[in-house]
Amino acid sequence: MTALASAPGSDISRREAAERALAESEAKYRQVVENVNEGILVTAAGRILYANPKALALTGLDDETARSRPFIEFIHPDDRERVLGNHLKRLRGEPVENYYQFRVIHRDDSVRWLEISAVVFRWQDAPATLNFLTDVTERRRIDQEMRAALARERELSELKSRFVAVASHEFRTPLAAILSSVELLGDYGSRLPDEERKEIAEQVKSAVGRLNQMVEQVLLTSRLESGKFEFEPRPHDVSQLLVRVASGMDQAHPQARRIAMQCEGVEQRRLVDEELVSHILVNLLGNALKYSAADSEVTCVVSAQGDSLHLAVTDRGIGIPAADLPRLFESFHRGTNVGNIQGTGIGLHIVKECVDLHRGAIEIDSSAGAGTTFRVRLHAPIAAGQ
Repeated sequence: MTALASAPGSDISRREAAERALAESEAKYRQVVENVNEGILVTAAGRILYANPKALALTGLDDETARSRPFIEFIHPDDRERVLGNHLKRLRGEPVENYYQFRVIHRDDSVRWLEISAVVFRWQDAPATLNFLTDVTERRRIDQEMRAALARERELSELKSRFVAVASHEFRTPLAAILSSVELLGDYGSRLPDEERKEIAEQVKSAVGRLNQMVEQVLLTSRLESGKFEFEPRPHDVSQLLVRVASGMDQAHPQARRIAMQCEGVEQRRLVDEELVSHILVNLLGNALKYSAADSEVTCVVSAQGDSLHLAVTDRGIGIPAADLPRLFESFHRGTNVGNIQGTGIGLHIVKECVDLHRGAIEIDSSAGAGTTFRVRLHAPIAAGQ
């Protein structure tokens, strides 16, 4: 039996039907691709051959601009090497990250984070890469905030542990002195000579003063860290301010006579916050006295240059080991070489907070056994009308 030949009209009809079906299929795929909430790029030879609307929105580009420039130009400079390296590995068929993130520079100059996955395929009979892009900027922001919150929580937990350790030792010592003194007076008070009773009373007074000072430091730290302490500069005679600080040190510290103060070029009144400067000097000078020998001198040199006031406090004491320097200004952190010297580890934290509030900076020159110099620079312009 001989097969019947197809009619020409029938072949044309089938071909037209197939073309219509293909066109309808392409239209459906295009509609899906152009409306998905994911960026889709087709790249080849470093150029963008196709970008769906979402991909253009992620970079703020129009289709003409996207096609006219190399794709690498839209990527943040710090991430270009990684993106290009992965692209070349993928083309060579080498193992490559399935998903990774990089930054793009949006047309409005903002930086956005994108996550990319890609596959190699053929586009118009040539090798190309099909890239799927997702905006993960908000996800990364939330992740960073969570990491910061966790870090802060760990920091607070560590701070709490250090506080408990300090409190259990530093607060217990004066309390024990008070208790023993009171018990001694209660048991033998009537039989003790007047001079001895007076000495015991002074010991109680000293212990109470030490407790009160520690409580004040903790409260001051809380005020500084909670933002309740404001920078309020006013015109001051710096030399007179130093006289007031020295007078306060004489009353509060039995070894204050070891301090040698020197002023250089501070004749003009300057805008300073007296309370902040006082806290800085009192804590630095107190530490210098505490961690140096009773027969050694502590120097405090105050000078001015331009809009800055410079404070330099130097001692010839035990110094600070290099390993302790990075954490020196943390609350309740004490040097590993302090031994049995009393202290809470709060003073230098207060100094740093006050320096920052006064728009200044602090530097340390120290090594174990060779003494220490703290150099503070504070923003303190000459007062108007000078």
